[in-house]
Order: sequence, then structure tokens, then C-alpha cells
Amino acid sequence: MQIEQKIQKQVSLAPLTTFKIGGPAEYYLETGDKEELEAVLAWAKENELEITFLGGGSNVLINDEGIEGLVITLSNKDFEIKENKIICGAAASLSKTAQGAAKHGLSGLEWGAGIPRAQIGGSVAGNAGAFGTNTSEVVEVVEAFNLKKGKWEKFSREDCEFGYRTSIFKKSKNYLIFSATLKLEEKDAEEVKKKTEEILKARQEVQPKKPNAGSMFKNLEFSYLKERNPDMAERAEKEGVVKNNMIGSGWLVEQRDLKGKEIGGAQVSREHGNFIINKNKATALDVITLISYVKQKVRNEFNVQLQEEIQYLGF
Repeated sequence: MQIEQKIQKQVSLAPLTTFKIGGPAEYYLETGDKEELEAVLAWAKENELEITFLGGGSNVLINDEGIEGLVITLSNKDFEIKENKIICGAAASLSKTAQGAAKHGLSGLEWGAGIPRAQIGGSVAGNAGAFGTNTSEVVEVVEAFNLKKGKWEKFSREDCEFGYRTSIFKKSKNYLIFSATLKLEEKDAEEVKKKTEEILKARQEVQPKKPNAGSMFKNLEFSYLKERNPDMAERAEKEGVVKNNMIGSGWLVEQRDLKGKEIGGAQVSREHGNFIINKNKATALDVITLISYVKQKVRNEFNVQLQEEIQYLGF
């Protein structure tokens, strides 16, 4: 079958995201096959189309007008455990992989349990993490397609250029992550399982039930807060909210009494200050306006600049 026959047109993207917001893709293809992927990328290049990669749909906000060009979603969801390593397709569920690792007594992914629709590929690209642990700590090898050179490449952990919530794959649009090999630490299976279940429970208690994109803002280094606002830094220490030398952005949002603030159909969650929810048919514009409002209020009150953790697609 020719690749053109598999490409869909004007596919609604909102249902494919955890935010349930956004317009259609001009062209869309879901595939887990390397040859199909190479063929569709060549087709897009030939037709001078912009290429956008959409993972599990968490951590993104899609334009109300949709996305021009070609949107690709990977479907290689399998993962395989060999001794202390997990070989994952980019579309493998982070939560399921974390729980699978726990059953085998492998530690290092416990923090990923219960994150809705997060995938391994997106977690690697954004160096996702929680509870003081990051994806970069367990990555051994990443396989990605280099769009510029038109070939497959393998990246070691050092090659990935990991930073806080970033990597070479996020900084450059030249790569599509296809798979990753994670190297975990062998521990007592019951201990790892218990920790995973505790994290799963803790996450379920604070995560809003309404559609959202996950954490809206990056957490802040404590040294940055101390430099910008010594009084707030002292208060954070007294309240015990400094963890691993980081301050949760949600804490600052809450100190500004912004929980529950609404613009259009978007609302700062009443459950957690670092979540914006789609309360009532919110548009991307509602969310962007609310993000801007929150950032301005926090900046004016505390002299601190929040930065989005989410990615904007189609803007």
C-alpha cells in the first residue's frame, strides 16, 4: 500500500490529548513501523510540509485552529524487560512500564506510576521526572530518526544533552525518538512495588479529575527563589516545601491565592496550584490567557518568573 493511502486528512486532535483541547491535523498518520515512518517523512519533505510529533497527548496544548502540515503519532507501545534493562518503544506507557519494572524488582521509574498517557518517548525528550528523580538517570541508549540527515541514529546518555525538563530532542526539531533502552537498579521487588504504589496513591490524591495537561509550570531552583525573594525562600524553608533544592511552582501559585481562578472555560485547579483544568469546554486561547495571568501575578507579587513545562503545538 502506498503511504499516501494511509495518511488521513483533517483528523481531530483534541480527543488525542489529556487537555481535550485543539483543532484538527491537516494530515495525520499513526504508525509503529520504521519503513512507513521513513516513507511518510520523505512524502512530507517532498510536499514541503511541516512535521509535528504528537505522543500520548499529555503535557501539550494544541492551537484551536489545529496544526498545519503532517502530524505523526507513534504506536510502538511494547516494552521488554531483560535482566536490569527495559527496551521500550517510544509509545510505551510510562506508567505501565514503571509498574512492570516494579514487578521485576527494578528501581528508577517508580515516580512515573499514574501519570496519565505519558509515554517513554516524551519522557525522554522532556527529561520528565518527579519526587527528586529524572528520566535521564535511567537512560542508556536512545534510537531516533534524524530528519535533517534522513537516517537512524543512536544516542548515549551523554549524547542526549539532558537538562532540567529538556534534552537535545526537545531543543531541536530534527529528531524523532523511536525507542529507548533504560538501565534500572535491581532491588527487593516488594520494596520497589510498595514505593510505586505509594507514588501512585499520592498522585491520585492530588491530580485533578478534570482534563488537564499535567504540571503546567517548571519547578524552581531554591537558589533562584532565594536570589529573587529571600523572604519567600525563608518562608518556603519554614513550611518544609523545599525538596531536592527545588520549589514547586504550585506552591507559589497557591501563595498568591490563584487556585480556582477562571478565564473562559479554563481554571487553576482548586486541588493543586500547578494544574490548569479544562473545566467547561476551554479553548487554547482561554488556557494561554490564564497562563499569562498567573505568570504576571506571581511575577508582580514575588519577583519570580514562572516558565511553562507544557509544549505549544500549532502556534
